[in-house]
Order: sequence, then C-alpha cells, then structure tokens
Amino acid sequence: MQKLINIEAELKNISKNYWLLDYNNLYIGLGDTYSIRVIKVNGEVWFEVDQEPLLNGCYLFSSNNLKETLDWCYDNLNIDLMYY
Repeated sequence: MQKLINIEAELKNISKNYWLLDYNNLYIGLGDTYSIRVIKVNGEVWFEVDQEPLLNGCYLFSSNNLKETLDWCYDNLNIDLMYY
C-alpha cells in the first residue's frame, strides 16, 4: 500500500504542537517498519528516520528539512512513498 504524505499539513501539525516537542516526540508514520521522529534540538525541529522498534538515538538518517528527509526515505528505503 502506498503511503501519501502532505508536507504542508505535517508542518502545520508540527507548528501547532511545537510546545509538545519540549516534552515528547511527534511521529510521522511510514508504515509498519519505519517512522520519522520529530524532535526539537536547541529550539530547532529535526526529523530522524527510525526503524521499528524505535530506539532513542539510533536513527538511520537525520535532517532539519522534512522534504530532504522524505527524499532520503524514497531513495533509500523499500517503501511505496509519495509526498506533495
């Protein structure tokens, strides 16, 4: 099954819940195997690609740009991913 991600909607959700990143992580699911963990480091939002089970600090790729992160996922993971 294809995973479809609306970048604008995800960024709006992160912005709306920005204060939560001080205490919790947000996640963008990519299916059963991978997720993107959204974290805040020194006031800046970062995206970490993690493989299930999610292990804190053990990520496959990290960027402060969601599109770059999704590009990496599309190029390097065996998932059917589309984003706009």
